[in-house]
Amino acid sequence: WEGSSLTFTDLAPQVSALQGIADTTADGSVMVGRAQFGTPGVTVPYRYANGVVSEIVDPTGAHVLSGATAVSADGNLVAGYTQGAETFLFDASTGSMVFLGSLYPNAFLPSLPAAMTPDGSAIVGIAQVGSFTFDPFLWKDGQMVDLGTAPGSQGIDGARGISADGNVVVGGIFVDNLFDRDDAFIWDPQNGMRRLSDVLEAQGVDLTGWTLYSAYAISPGGETILGTAMDSQGNRYA
Repeated sequence: WEGSSLTFTDLAPQVSALQGIADTTADGSVMVGRAQFGTPGVTVPYRYANGVVSEIVDPTGAHVLSGATAVSADGNLVAGYTQGAETFLFDASTGSMVFLGSLYPNAFLPSLPAAMTPDGSAIVGIAQVGSFTFDPFLWKDGQMVDLGTAPGSQGIDGARGISADGNVVVGGIFVDNLFDRDDAFIWDPQNGMRRLSDVLEAQGVDLTGWTLYSAYAISPGGETILGTAMDSQGNRYA
């Protein structure tokens, strides 16, 4: 879909099952996601560029990759996750790959990335930090940091969006169709983790009857936030 027109094009005729586009550059020229390349049931990350879909593989062969979830503004840096749910960062310009570690290496879901800054210098997502505890993480300056949970959160939160400078992170409950909780959060280094509803109400926004589940994205400058919510009648909205 572009502008006011909707067209259908097979972007990947060599792929047996394209399971989704997770992220794209601003001009739509580079897309990333996960797909099946011939082996039924085996999902791998891909990068679409210049009309070609290419499987992303670990150059060392030490990890089995499962999906790609974020791409930098120039389309070269791709963040994704391994079969063991460890975050990787792939550089298409050099073919190199680094693994970002984990907050809780032995967990079933160590770290799943969701978004990155335009230059790829910071990545956010969800990490398992205990048996049934999930916190949002921020990878920046070579370190993965647990952002903690907002007041009243039940510990199944993930970061989903980050500003261009990497200083504002938004997110919320990771599966918002299962829980009706006010878990949308906003984080910055000065104020730490805060519930988004508390921040908005402090600025005079009337949220009477609204439940803010999760914030999914934030504009590069940090002024605009996109998310999901429910009104007092139980209707769900973007």
